[in-house]
Amino acid sequence: MGILTALFKIISELAVPGGLWVEVLIAGGCIVIVFLFFAILILVFFVTEVRILILTIP
Repeated sequence: MGILTALFKIISELAVPGGLWVEVLIAGGCIVIVFLFFAILILVFFVTEVRILILTIP
């Protein structure tokens, strides 16, 4: 969360008229990137678990 708040402070300082939309877009982009990161991690974990289960069951 510290990184996000720092980003928001930087963006707020750079804000131009209509800069709010830029903040919303960047925040949305960060959320999407984090969501995709966790989705990939869960997918990899799930696949490895399934492989282990398949290997352990003869």
